[in-house]
Amino acid sequence: MSFRWIHLSDFHFTQSDSYEHDSVLNPLLSEIERRRNNGFQADAVFVTGDIAYSGNVKEYQQATNFFDALLQSANLNKSRLFVVPGNHDLDKEAGSGLKRTLDDEQESVGYFADGKRKYHFEKFQAFRDWFNAYFSGLKTCPPDSTCHAPETLKTHSGLCVAVLPLNSALFSLPDRQDHNSLWIGRRNLDAALEKLKALNADFNIALLHHPLDWLHTAECSNIKAVLQEQVDIILRGHLHENEIASIASSHGDCLHLAAGACYQTRQYPNTALLCTVNFAAHELEVEPIRYTDSPKPVWTLDTSLFLPPKYPDYIRRFSLPKSTLTSTITRSDEQGGFSPSKPVFSVPFASKGEQMIGRQAALEQVHHQLHSGIRTAIGQTAAFQGLGGLGKTQLAVEYAYAYQKDYTNGVIWINADQDLNVQLIQLAEKSWVSPVADQAFKLTTAIKRLHEVPDCLIIFDNLENLETIKEILPAANVGSHILVTSRFEQTGFVAIPLDTLSPEQGLQLLLQEAERQPQNSDENQAAASIVQQLDGLPLALELAGAFLQRRTTVSWQQYSELLHKNLPAAFLSSHASWTKHEADIYSTLKIHESLFNEEPLLKPLLNALTWSGSTAMSESLLCALLAESEATNLIGALSLGCALRILQQSDDKNAYAVHRLVREVRRVELPLTGSPEWMSGCAECLGEWFEKHRRDFSDLALFEANFDHLPAWQKNAQTLGLPLLAARLLWLQAYPAWHWGRYREAQQLLEQAQDLSSQSPTVDIALKAHLLNDLGLMKHALGDSKAALALSEEALNLRLDLFGEEHQDTADSLNDVAVYYNALGQPAQALDLGEQALQIRRTLFGEQHPDTARSLSNIAGYYYVLDQPAQALDLGEQSLQIRRKLFGEEHPATATSLNNVALNYHALGKPAQALELSEQALRIQRTLFGEEHPDTASLLGNIALYYHALGQLAQALELSEQAWLIHQKLFGDVHPDTVLSNYNLIGYLMDNKQRPEALKRLDTQLSLLKKDHPHHEKLQRLRAQLLSKPIRPGFRQPAKNPGKNKPKKRR
Repeated sequence: MSFRWIHLSDFHFTQSDSYEHDSVLNPLLSEIERRRNNGFQADAVFVTGDIAYSGNVKEYQQATNFFDALLQSANLNKSRLFVVPGNHDLDKEAGSGLKRTLDDEQESVGYFADGKRKYHFEKFQAFRDWFNAYFSGLKTCPPDSTCHAPETLKTHSGLCVAVLPLNSALFSLPDRQDHNSLWIGRRNLDAALEKLKALNADFNIALLHHPLDWLHTAECSNIKAVLQEQVDIILRGHLHENEIASIASSHGDCLHLAAGACYQTRQYPNTALLCTVNFAAHELEVEPIRYTDSPKPVWTLDTSLFLPPKYPDYIRRFSLPKSTLTSTITRSDEQGGFSPSKPVFSVPFASKGEQMIGRQAALEQVHHQLHSGIRTAIGQTAAFQGLGGLGKTQLAVEYAYAYQKDYTNGVIWINADQDLNVQLIQLAEKSWVSPVADQAFKLTTAIKRLHEVPDCLIIFDNLENLETIKEILPAANVGSHILVTSRFEQTGFVAIPLDTLSPEQGLQLLLQEAERQPQNSDENQAAASIVQQLDGLPLALELAGAFLQRRTTVSWQQYSELLHKNLPAAFLSSHASWTKHEADIYSTLKIHESLFNEEPLLKPLLNALTWSGSTAMSESLLCALLAESEATNLIGALSLGCALRILQQSDDKNAYAVHRLVREVRRVELPLTGSPEWMSGCAECLGEWFEKHRRDFSDLALFEANFDHLPAWQKNAQTLGLPLLAARLLWLQAYPAWHWGRYREAQQLLEQAQDLSSQSPTVDIALKAHLLNDLGLMKHALGDSKAALALSEEALNLRLDLFGEEHQDTADSLNDVAVYYNALGQPAQALDLGEQALQIRRTLFGEQHPDTARSLSNIAGYYYVLDQPAQALDLGEQSLQIRRKLFGEEHPATATSLNNVALNYHALGKPAQALELSEQALRIQRTLFGEEHPDTASLLGNIALYYHALGQLAQALELSEQAWLIHQKLFGDVHPDTVLSNYNLIGYLMDNKQRPEALKRLDTQLSLLKKDHPHHEKLQRLRAQLLSKPIRPGFRQPAKNPGKNKPKKRR
C-alpha cells in the first residue's frame, strides 16, 4: 500500500507576459507526465501558497490555465488538488490600515469569534473568488476562518487520507515583519482538528504556507504541539528552498516538508518534491526535482539536497513518525532513546544456522575458550595461512548468533581491515549517541563504551596487525569477550585451527549451495569429483555451488570437466609454492569467464576492483573507472557478481568490494604488467574522480569513503613505472588531512609526491603547479608565509604560461599569493592581486559560485587590514549570502564568512553583533570538526576579543586560554598563531590583575623564540611595558588574515 503526491509551492503568477513562467512551468508539466507514464501515478497534488504575485484577479487566470494543464499531466481531477494561500495571495491595498497583529491569546479568542466581521480576510477576496469558482461544487474557501474544512481522498491503493488546509497568511503584510506576527487561531484549529479526528483517516496531512515558527509566540508552541499530535506530515512553502525535518516532542512527532519555489525566475533554483509513502515499509521517500535550462529546459533530479555517500541516489527515505494504519507495528527501536549503555547486535551477516556444515566442534571450542577467560582467534592450519576461504568470518557470525544471549550488553562487529573510526561512529549513531551530535563526540563515546562496558562480545574480523586495534580494546578488568578472525598468528590470542571439510561434509555443502541433487550414478560420480578437486575448501565449494545453482543448464559432468581444464603452464610454474587448494580456487573463478558474455561489464568491473583497495567502492567511483555515465548501466553486472558471491555489497547497497579471496586469485590471473594501458587508464580515471571531489567540504565524506583506493592505485602506478601518475594520486591523498587541519601530515604527503614526480624524465606542468601551490598552503598554515609566497608565485607563473589568465587554477594562485602578501604585511599588494582573482572568477563562474565567494571574503579581509571596515563588511556580507545559498548553514565556508563579518562589526565598534555571529560560526565549526582544529582555536580567540571589548574580562581570559591550548597542541610553542594566542592571553591576564603570571608566561615564551621570529619584537615591547608601570594594553587583535579565511581552507 502506498500514497503518492506532488508537492508544489510559490508560483507568483503575474498579469504580465507569461513567457518566463511558461519557460519554467511547461517543462514541469512534461516531467510530471513523463513520471506518470513511467509508473509515478500521483494520488494528489498539494500546493502550499503564493499562487499569485500580488493577489490580483487577473493573476489567477494564469493559475487556472496552469492547474488545468497540471491535472491533465498528472491524470487527476480537481478533487485531488489542494491549495492554500500565501502572503503573495493578499491584496496589499486591502490590507492598508489594518492592525499589524494581535496582542495575545485573549485577543485571538475574541477576534475569531463567530459573527464578528474580520477585516483581514478581505485581503484574500481575489483568491477566495478564484478558489470558489475553480473548485465550484467541490469545496469552498472559508470567509472567516483560517482553517478549511478537512477533506478526505482515497488513494489508488484504497487508503483513506485526510487533508487539513490552513491559511497562515491572514496577518501577513508586505512590510517583511511577518516573523512572530502571524496567527492561525487556536479557536479555529481546535474546531478543525475535531472534524479531522472524526474522519478517522488512515493518514493525516496538514498544508500551510509559512513555517510554524513564524506564528505569534502566544500560540506558536500550542499550534505546533496539537498539529504534531494529530497529523503525520506538515507541508509548507514560503522560504523558496527545499527543507525536510523530522520533529519530535512530548506531544507527538511528524515530518515537516518544504517544497521550495516552483517559480522565482530562471536566475534562482526552481524546485518541487515528489513523495511516496510506503506503508508496508513504514517509510516516506522524498525525491527532490529542480528546473535546469542547460543544455535545454527540463525538470530533473535535484542533486544538491541529499548528497552522497549518505544518499547515493540523491533520494532520502524517512521512517514515518506515526500512522494510524501502522499503529500496531512495534517500533520500540525508534521510540528508544540514545544511551551508551544501550545493547546492540551489530553483526553485518546472516546466520546459516543448520546450514553451517562441519564447524560445530570449532564453535564449541570458541565458546569454551572465551568463557574460560581466553582471548580467541579463529585461525587455520599453517598450510592455509595467508589465504582466506576456510570460513573464519562465517564461524564468528555463527558464534555471535548462537550465544548472543550470553552477552547482555550486546555483540559488536568491527572489520579490522577497514577504517575503524568510521565504523565506531556508525555504531554510535545507531544506538548510543544522537545522529546530530558532532563526529568527535560520537567517536569518543564509542571508544569509551568499548573500553568500559562489560558483558559484550567484540568481534574483530580479518585482523592483520594487533596494533591497529590496541587503542580500542576493552580494559583488562572489563568482563567482555574478544573474538578475532585472522590469517596470521596474533600475540596473546589462542588460535583455533580450521581444517578443510571432509569429503562427506564437502559434498553436503556443495549440494546445499547448488540446491539440486545428482539424479544418477554418473552425476553422483561427477559431484564427488568436484568435491575432490576443491578438496573441502568451503569458499570454493560455495562458489561452485552458486554457479551450479544459477546455471541450471550446466550439468554436474560439464562442471567437473570445466574444473579439469588445463591452466597455462606459466601460471603453474610461477606459483609452484601454492597449495593444491589455492590452484583449485583459481580454477573455480576461471570458470566465471563464461559469464562475461551475459554481462560484459562484469569483467572490467572485477578487474578494476581486483587492483583497488579492500574497502567497498561507491557506484560513482566505479562509473568513473569504467567510463560509464550512469550507475544504472552497472546494475546487471553488479547483481550477477553479488549473486555469485564474487562481490560484496555495503550495508547501504551503494558500494561494492570484490571478495578478499577472489581479489587475491584474480591478481595472479590479471597481473598489472599484463595490461599496462588499461591499468594506467583506470588510474587516470580514478585520479580525475578524486581531483573533482577534492576541494569542497561537502564532498569530503564521499572522498574519505573511497580513500582506500588512492594508495592502492598509487602503488599500482609505481609498479607500472609511472611516477607522474603515482605522484598525482599521492598528491590527492593530502586533501583529507588538509580539510581536517592536519597540515604537517598533508605537507609530508605533498613533499613525497614532489619527490616521486622528480623520478620522471618528463615534467607534468599542471601537476607541478598543483604541488607547489598546495605546499604553499601548508607552509602558510604552519606559519611560514614567506616560503608559501615563493612556492605559490612559482606555481602562478607556471599556470600563466600553461593556461593563461582566464583559468580557474590561475585565479587560485592569484588568490593564494594575495593571502600571503597580506600575511607578510603588504595588504595593498594583496588587494590588487585579490581583485584580479575575483575578476577572473566572476568571468568564469558568475556570482553564485564558491570561488567567487572566497575571493569576496578574502578581499574583505584586505580592506579590514587597510582600516576600511565598512567596505570590508559589505564584501564580507556578500560572501556570506552566496555561501549560505550554496551550502546552507552547516558548512565551514559559511562559518568562515560569519567570522569575517563579525571581525568587521567589531572594527566598526559593534562587539555585541560580532559576538553573536562568531558564536554561530563556532557552533558550526565544532559540529563539523570538533575542538582540535586550527579554525576552532582562531574563533575562540576572536570571541575572547569581543568579550574583552564588552568588558567581560573573565570570559575573555578563559576563551583565550582555550585558544592557546589548541594552537599549542596542534602547532607547538613557536608557531605564529600559537605565539599570537599567547600574546593575547598575557594581555587578558594583566587585565584580570594577574601580572606575575603574565610576566612568567611572557618570559617563558620569549625564551623559546629566536630574534627573527615575527612576534619577537612585539613581545619584547610588551615586556618593557609590563615592567615599567600598570597599563591597559590595547594589543589584543584578531588574526589579520581575513577572519581566518586562510587559503588553506580554500572555502
